[in-house]
Amino acid sequence: MPSRWSWVALGAGAYIAFMLALFPAATALRWFAPAEVRLVGVQGTVWSGTAAAGSIGGLAVRDVRWSVRPWPLIVGRVSGRVPTELDDGFLDTALTATARSVRFSGLRAGTS
Repeated sequence: MPSRWSWVALGAGAYIAFMLALFPAATALRWFAPAEVRLVGVQGTVWSGTAAAGSIGGLAVRDVRWSVRPWPLIVGRVSGRVPTELDDGFLDTALTATARSVRFSGLRAGTS
């Protein structure tokens, strides 16, 4: 029979998992995003959300969407997909980020 501490650990783990699953994207942006990332109208969670407009490294963007896959976090990577609209086109890419690098793959972009 599981001990009382096993149940406490299971409950604490579930609480932390639900808090991470529902963590607001606007708060995460303020706390963790580099200064080059400026977004307004941020909604959703860190796992799936949107931003109305902004700039990333001086590139104007709008209708930014993202979805992050949770399993790569186990090995210390953030992995997801980011489609967005540009002033005169679009950008859609998968990205993988670690503490030392950011890698883009499947990059599709179009402009006039």
